Amino acid sequence: MKYLNTLVNESVDNTNSRDHLIAVSKKTSSKLLSKLTNIQPTKQPVATVYGYGYSTDKDIFIDHSLAVVDIADEFDSELTYKQHDRFSIDKIVYEVLVIDFSAPQLSGLDAINNCLEGKLRIVTDAPTTAVIQDSKFTIGRWRCPVGARLIKLDSSMELLEDLDRSGIDSIGLVDDTISQVVSESINSDIICKLITIAKKTSINLVNPDTTYYKGRELIIKLGEMVAGIKTSTTAVPNFVLCTAAVESMIRASGQVTGNTIDGLNLDIVCDTKTPMDYMLVGCAGKTKLDLSSLYFSPFIIPDELGDDSGADGMEMVFTRDVKSMTPSYGTMVRYALTVAEPNADGVIDVDWVNHANNSKLTTLAKVIL
Repeated sequence: MKYLNTLVNESVDNTNSRDHLIAVSKKTSSKLLSKLTNIQPTKQPVATVYGYGYSTDKDIFIDHSLAVVDIADEFDSELTYKQHDRFSIDKIVYEVLVIDFSAPQLSGLDAINNCLEGKLRIVTDAPTTAVIQDSKFTIGRWRCPVGARLIKLDSSMELLEDLDRSGIDSIGLVDDTISQVVSESINSDIICKLITIAKKTSINLVNPDTTYYKGRELIIKLGEMVAGIKTSTTAVPNFVLCTAAVESMIRASGQVTGNTIDGLNLDIVCDTKTPMDYMLVGCAGKTKLDLSSLYFSPFIIPDELGDDSGADGMEMVFTRDVKSMTPSYGTMVRYALTVAEPNADGVIDVDWVNHANNSKLTTLAKVIL
């Protein structure tokens, strides 16, 4: 009980050292699912989050269309094109590689298919006279209010005293309990937000006979999900969040080294709470400018040396209610969860309904076992 009182006193008295408060804060931060988010600490009640973006006159990260390198007429289905002839589809210029080429109709995908068959090529040659291609990068930022979560901690004075008499470290037990309760609460918030924003698909594993084959099927599906994210963005997916049953099947496939899926470089994170089986692929950047599915901004207080990196963990404030002989204790943590809003003006209140099922960086597959 004395230890809980010490945490309360360190929360309200900033003149003395806060060693115990920092210790429990560090332990709590270490149990957060940091692999699932881009962490950008804040020391203000309104978190400022940064993101990186590209702007070009052609979306060179989505397809192979560059700045105009040649002028060509639109494809004409009534013509027969000869070798070296050029035409354009959707502003992309193609050159004929075969003796004769014609088609009753030709879409952009049809043209790409003909490129793969060796009949056409996309003209990306650098012109003799340079053509200006506008390109710039932008560092966007958005601001979101920091929310607060208050968690009640009931304890028994007699129990803690009995533990001390028995030689059990009651301080360590209290630290572990507090850090576990607080971190689980925040982790649940992170997981639920990821499930909300993810694009949805499904996979049926009723037919495969063994866990081994089911695991292989799951990894093939994960590969498709990773490819989908890479095709539509410049981000690199680096984690898979899944239920315990799905995790066991993935591991049974023999394609996991340590905690990472071979070839896909996805770190496995297990969700032990969701009752329905699923797996979710997403992106968690390591720096402020990395594209990420979700951004986590814990409220911190810089140390005496001005370090605002969050090395001492998030701020935790302890309170005490002494209306009865057995006081009740509580701890409050403050943080913000956001998705990328690079064009936001002013402080935003994230509309999770608007972002639902719409993330280009996150895909969820419901698993039918």
